[in-house]
Amino acid sequence: ALEALCQFSTEKPWSVFLMVDCGYGRDGVDPADPQSFAMAKALVESPQTQLAGLYTHGGHSYDAQDNEAVQRIALEECEAVAKFAAALRAEPWKLQVPVVGVGS
Repeated sequence: ALEALCQFSTEKPWSVFLMVDCGYGRDGVDPADPQSFAMAKALVESPQTQLAGLYTHGGHSYDAQDNEAVQRIALEECEAVAKFAAALRAEPWKLQVPVVGVGS
């Protein structure tokens, strides 16, 4: 997808938010997969893109049976995206991650 996006010529780089899978397993990058780190790095290094930030959505919270389950999923959602952002900002990556967002 990144290669396809870079085919378009623009005056300024595309701002890209990288979606992080927080446990639903349906969409977003796996924060434990080395390829996810490589994708973030590629977004930063490409002259046609910039990493605007990370976001996640705990869609699986809709199937929760009670408030405790919703709260647990919300916490897992926050932890997944925050840990991935921290890892990208740390050695050896040292990437700028301007925005980190969640929503469920």
